[in-house]
Amino acid sequence: MLIKSKQLRDIIMQVAEDKFGAARFRRRELLKAVENELRSRNIWTPDDDLPSSSSDPKSKGLANIDYRFSDLAREGRLVNSGTNTWQISPSILHAKNIVTKPLLRNITLLVEGSNDIYIAKALFRAAKLPISRILFKAIGSKSQISRFARDIAQDGSLNYAILIDADQQSVPDSKELARQQLGYPPFPVFCAVPQIEAWIFADDQTALQHAHNENAKDIIRRLPLPEQITYPKQVAVNVFGRNKFNVEDFKFLEEIDIERASARSPSLRDFLVGISDLLDEPISLDHPDISEEMGSDIFISLINEVANSDTVLWKTLDGTELTANRHYQGSFGSLAAICWRTRRLYKPQHTAIT
Repeated sequence: MLIKSKQLRDIIMQVAEDKFGAARFRRRELLKAVENELRSRNIWTPDDDLPSSSSDPKSKGLANIDYRFSDLAREGRLVNSGTNTWQISPSILHAKNIVTKPLLRNITLLVEGSNDIYIAKALFRAAKLPISRILFKAIGSKSQISRFARDIAQDGSLNYAILIDADQQSVPDSKELARQQLGYPPFPVFCAVPQIEAWIFADDQTALQHAHNENAKDIIRRLPLPEQITYPKQVAVNVFGRNKFNVEDFKFLEEIDIERASARSPSLRDFLVGISDLLDEPISLDHPDISEEMGSDIFISLINEVANSDTVLWKTLDGTELTANRHYQGSFGSLAAICWRTRRLYKPQHTAIT
């Protein structure tokens, strides 16, 4: 390396200020950023690419940066701010008036199969989320995802999210059960209810345009809201006339009305909003006309987005209690619709929607 130790320490601090500002960072993130800076300045030499004698496999150049990082930690210019995270000393931040920089965070989305990737990518494009900042990994079954999540959690990797199928119709119930099944991973878990193929029909009008024949269109017209579809994967097979799908089969999802789709599917809305939050890319999913068009169905759908299944939401004037779960069971679905249309409800025992 064509510089002395003091110069290298100064470059490390300069890179930390430029790249992270007052934000926290992982040690290896800064090491790699400094390596890239040294290469761009032609300070990095071929010898720096040779393996070092360090117990942690790395090049000689990276080991040299790591040693100087330790020097800066001993000097108090870099401070440990938590498990495997660091930041510039608060006194330096204050003296130089350094503020947190708006870092662009990338995430890795863990899913069960290839169809999940095809569908999620198309929906992200429809929602205008930056797909270039999302890496997709199809891991397999829930047990395989659980093992994978456990392994990466031990490495301190947190820029992950998980998407799996779930049977619970309430979004909070689905997510809690999924987290339990996956061993409570330290990153967000999202659920497609009951299967991700249900989201294909979230914008039923666009799905109608791509059904392969009139019988398929009749199937779509008779479908309930996405979360209530029984075996949506088989419905997709029947509607689109094929047993196996590829990425081209779901391209039409890029054209959907994402506001309409998210209004009809609470689990889809939760997923899109959650991913947008992780990317710090706010999205608007408002649909000003959807309540009049959907009536009681959308009202019940929205309840299941925010309420646990056993929450008592409303009482009718004759004293009958309505929970989030019982909206979907037997006569209570009809009762909820009647109550919605006639407004035969009074103030809920537990306010779940604001």
